[in-house]
Amino acid sequence: DGLKVQCYAWVPVDEKGKPRKPTGRILLCHGWEGYALNFSLLVSKALEAGYEVHAFDHLAHGHSDGTLSGLPVVLETLLTVAAYVTKTYGALDVLVGHSLGGAGAAWDVAHQAIAPKRLVLLAPFYDTHTLSSLWAKAHFLSENIRAALQKGLEDDTGKKFADFMPDALAPLLNAQRHLSVMIVHDKSDKITAFKHSARMATLGQRV
Repeated sequence: DGLKVQCYAWVPVDEKGKPRKPTGRILLCHGWEGYALNFSLLVSKALEAGYEVHAFDHLAHGHSDGTLSGLPVVLETLLTVAAYVTKTYGALDVLVGHSLGGAGAAWDVAHQAIAPKRLVLLAPFYDTHTLSSLWAKAHFLSENIRAALQKGLEDDTGKKFADFMPDALAPLLNAQRHLSVMIVHDKSDKITAFKHSARMATLGQRV
């Protein structure tokens, strides 16, 4: 929509500080209220391992344009950046998504919109229904209004809340023989429920 997305790229270097051929290519997708440099330690470790690393700030985050965001925006922005990186630099080996970025990454890979060899999900955001209920309660909205808002969102985007849950995503990820998935999640996480990652691991044949 004419909005600018801030992108970042790092390349591995040899002992003389000159760029060298990477062992692989990684794209990082941050979460809600985050930005690309939340991954700074991971970027450093990936470069040490010889990877070329790409990241970006989602719209309305970091140094990117925009004032509005949400899961549909995250999905489309990730697709746009992934297509740009692939066209400009080459195929992606690893896609890493954190929290809301993990939900977007999982959905895009499950639906084969992005095709990395490995998908890494950090505390991925699955339970959209529970969080929308918490949001509605915080704004003193009844369940009827929350449900109507959910239906409106689902009708507008063509995607249902349940589409982002493990039971919907796991079969699609399992069907991709080339793909391996890693989930990293703290059992004591108070923001993103660990049980959904555990459910994904139970359902996943290569998770």
